[in-house]
Amino acid sequence: MISTEDKKAVIYNAINSAICIDDQYESPYCDIPENRKYFDDSKELYISFRKDGKCDLDIYKFRGYDGFDNDKDFLLNHKDLMILDWELDATFRIKHESTLKILDNAVANKYIRWVAIYTNEQDDYNILLNIYAYFCIRKTSDELKAEINDKLFEVLGIVEEKSEAEDVETDFMKKLDDIVSAFTLSPKEEQDCIIKEFKRYICSLFPQEDSRECCKKLRDIVKDDLNILLTYYEIVDKNLEMLHRVDEKKYSVHILGRNYLLINGTVIFVLKKEITPDDVYGKVTDAICNIPNQRTLLLSLMLKNILSEELGIGGKGLGGITDRMLLHHWESYEEKNIDNLIEFLVLCIKEDIAESMRTCIDTGKIESLFGRGDDEIKDIVKDCELALFNKIITFVDKKKLSNQERHQIKTGDIFRLKTKLYPISKDGSGNAEFEEYIICVSQSCDCLHPTKIHNNYAFTYGNTYDVKLSTALRNIEKENCYSIISENQAVKWNDNFLTIYIENNVFNVEEEITVKIENKDIQLEYIGGLKDFYAQRIVNKIFNHALRIGVDLPHIQ
Repeated sequence: MISTEDKKAVIYNAINSAICIDDQYESPYCDIPENRKYFDDSKELYISFRKDGKCDLDIYKFRGYDGFDNDKDFLLNHKDLMILDWELDATFRIKHESTLKILDNAVANKYIRWVAIYTNEQDDYNILLNIYAYFCIRKTSDELKAEINDKLFEVLGIVEEKSEAEDVETDFMKKLDDIVSAFTLSPKEEQDCIIKEFKRYICSLFPQEDSRECCKKLRDIVKDDLNILLTYYEIVDKNLEMLHRVDEKKYSVHILGRNYLLINGTVIFVLKKEITPDDVYGKVTDAICNIPNQRTLLLSLMLKNILSEELGIGGKGLGGITDRMLLHHWESYEEKNIDNLIEFLVLCIKEDIAESMRTCIDTGKIESLFGRGDDEIKDIVKDCELALFNKIITFVDKKKLSNQERHQIKTGDIFRLKTKLYPISKDGSGNAEFEEYIICVSQSCDCLHPTKIHNNYAFTYGNTYDVKLSTALRNIEKENCYSIISENQAVKWNDNFLTIYIENNVFNVEEEITVKIENKDIQLEYIGGLKDFYAQRIVNKIFNHALRIGVDLPHIQ
């Protein structure tokens, strides 16, 4: 495993610019105020970041959210790290209201990788739980309390009626308080163990002859939401000052142990103000060094450092290419649409990027990064994790396309059939639940100039009927008939191709298109496409199958 010193070296190189937002700190380059303490503290913080990390630190004195909202574009631009005071609103009922709103801007920002919540509070866990509730819970405190009280009333009614234990309600509530004391921010594996233990406890409350019936009634009350209800109960039990969101924005929220949250790719952790300002940079890097699942983080930082530091063409011309050469090559393209322009730009720079990676990456650090530590346990990788990795490597979602409004059909494009083409059912009713897809297998040059094929595109058909994700993952390298399109879904493709006439080959990816397949009007929804290399494997399979020759020769029966 990579050493701590090497980890810190990677992190030092990755934190080039930071912003500190506090309601008391003064900018170190402003006029000296009457209260020198906060001026001196902020100056010490500013100097330490430059000295210890060669990092440019901006210090912003918070005077209200409206002021921040006006300044946020330049404050957050190209910042790697944010240090954010937890209680910016000292006179508000919810003193961290503006903090959470600023945090919302930070996780939506494409540059900020880390946010350190800077606080005098002693309870790190409750701060992170409050942040989790803000981004994940769509209910007010009163709504949470009402839902929990209703569920508890029903559950305790069954427990008190059927249990033979004395003082069962008190014991039940004590057990509930014990198991949720740190439930929400526990890793999923720990949550699963806590839920199993709680279920065993509940079953033990009832006489054996009533246990099955009572547990069924309790399951009907909580349905499949026990983990959610335990989270609600923990938030209510801790009496958190929750800030309720009114918007419907959704966030990708992951729990990295009890000390870190990962929201939209931004890592959030708590830093105590009890340390001196000149220790802040060191404590930040220490905290980042201790983030679970570090390999992915460190690898991405290594690559980012190479791209930002070593890629000579970035911002300094394209390696000596003149305007005349650039325009001459672009003007030689017969079709000058945005998709081709993006491909042209990628062609200009991808070899320089690859060469920089090959020559500048620290091979020693990479080798140690992929080595296991002596005490490191080999985890069992879940199918959904492998599927997600496959999707990242092979598939491009329609949301990531450079031009979503005018996308031209290309090799590897995948469409979901909104109208069933081949209903399947084991009992003959034709109501089996599965999805149907088609993938374009026409060659790229024909897709670029569809008049050569009279707009008759070659596709192959696939579906998800009876397709197990584990089977697809086991055979995806050996057989070219599977594609992973999500972390829980794979498509199996046929060996044969069909042709579909598509007149409007340039379309808005958010709009459905109608085609005829086997004389049926079929609505197609575009979902994305396979990357060129992986699409070509399927194309080769389909047309190699079409080129087979069957013969009838004398042979032994």
